Amino acid sequence: MREKKINFLEERIRRYLFDISRQELVKGQGSEVNGLISLLDSMERIGDVITKQVVPLLKKKERIGGDSCHPYGADGRPESDKHLQRGYRKKHTEKRFAGRGGRCE
Repeated sequence: MREKKINFLEERIRRYLFDISRQELVKGQGSEVNGLISLLDSMERIGDVITKQVVPLLKKKERIGGDSCHPYGADGRPESDKHLQRGYRKKHTEKRFAGRGGRCE
């Protein structure tokens, strides 16, 4: 339901911006409208990344019982973190949280 509302609003805003762009605009307004359309496209891509990549990772995290302080699974291997998979070790993660008194907030 929420996705349908967001898509509806996005389509209405996009249609409005295209309608404006067809009108006679004063200097600078055309580039402003193009910038808003570009922003709308970027927001759509961000939403796609969240929906297609972040949400599945959060579901996986819930399923395996991980948390942000301990990004390692029961087998000791990193979970869902490309930076950790590129060679970082647990000590780097611990250093990251050391400034918080060793605990997550």
